Amino acid sequence: MPKFLQPAFFDNFGFIGFIFIGIITVFLLLNIPIPLWMKIVLLVIAILGCLVDGYIIITTHLIKKKN
Repeated sequence: MPKFLQPAFFDNFGFIGFIFIGIITVFLLLNIPIPLWMKIVLLVIAILGCLVDGYIIITTHLIKKKN
């Protein structure tokens, strides 16, 4: 299995992503305007998270149940 597909990679990536989401949340709570680049990064995190979780769900729950 490639190193970037191992669970530890996603744990590290998720940790960084959640820190970023936390920073954006603080900005929103304090009514600080969010720069466009932060919105784009947040969107990328959301898309990658959906792809990763979708892949995990498909490969562990849907495909293995058929076998």
